[in-house]
Amino acid sequence: MNQSFTKSIESDSFIAKNGKTITVHFIQHATFYFSFGNIIIYADPVVYEGIDYKLLPKADLILITHDHYDHFDRNAIVEISKSNTVILLSSLKI
Repeated sequence: MNQSFTKSIESDSFIAKNGKTITVHFIQHATFYFSFGNIIIYADPVVYEGIDYKLLPKADLILITHDHYDHFDRNAIVEISKSNTVILLSSLKI
């Protein structure tokens, strides 16, 4: 993954009970993503200055906790989605 961002993304990894590595990548505020093998899960993706979602991995799953602007950003969702991305959200009015 190319991380030529203005802002660096902090990451931390740990080993799951099955022996596989799970890495948490903190983007900003409530936005982060998990990588677990070939699975990518984003939470509350929002476009932030210095973060280029085109350079990040595409999401298999996107979790949206609520519809506040700092947790739900349609543009970020479009940037990280692929044709089979699953989106789980609270009761948003979209």
